Amino acid sequence: MIGDLIRSGKAARDEILFVDLEDLRLDGFQPDDIARLLSAFHKLSGKAPRYLFFDEVHRLPSWSRILRTLHSTRKCAIVITGSNTKVLASGIATELRGKYEDCLILPFSFREFLSFFDTVFHKDVLDRYGIRARHLLDLVMRNMLESYASLFSISGFAGQLKSHGLPGSKRSIAEYLHRLEEVFFLLALEKFDFSPRKRMMNPEKAYLIDTGFSLLGGSFSENRGRLLENVVALELLRRRKRTMYFKGKGECDFVV
Repeated sequence: MIGDLIRSGKAARDEILFVDLEDLRLDGFQPDDIARLLSAFHKLSGKAPRYLFFDEVHRLPSWSRILRTLHSTRKCAIVITGSNTKVLASGIATELRGKYEDCLILPFSFREFLSFFDTVFHKDVLDRYGIRARHLLDLVMRNMLESYASLFSISGFAGQLKSHGLPGSKRSIAEYLHRLEEVFFLLALEKFDFSPRKRMMNPEKAYLIDTGFSLLGGSFSENRGRLLENVVALELLRRRKRTMYFKGKGECDFVV
């Protein structure tokens, strides 16, 4: 919202005051500190703020009284946000008595999720890295969505494309996989081996960075085993563990 105000020219940076009440520097922030904060803003910018933003406002004692006072005494727009039920519409109706407009922000809808996927991952890879073979990128991503938590052979995939008369060199496929890792679309694990060369030559095992993307793969089976394996791979990534897989006479999903 702040970015939109600035980009649209409706407000300048020195007309906006943003207060993050979860910032450690504001630990112990009290109602009396509001006046000092506004005074400091005026000294720095030479004017009073036109827009006041309070994030996690429920952390401020007597926040509703402060907002009512600011609303009555200052000519500025006030925006508050919070993840606590006290700032839901029912709570605001009690505290601010009609002096507000509320906006409930929920997690992505399915349509928004698809748009996010296409914009952040698909277009990000195409535009950032100047990839022209969009169709090949589509095929690589689709394969990852349908066969995550499985071995992926670049040579084998290139062979499949060739058998169907589709273009796609091993070098291009390897590059696209690397780019998809860079934009946090997938996580690729090498096969455990003491030889770096053998690790590089063996197929990698690919996991989705967001398990929600598995729903885009078009599979009609639940695949709980693969999904659970993907969850474990992500947890190991969060713990910053160097992880590989092993497959020989026996098989081990994760070598940590």
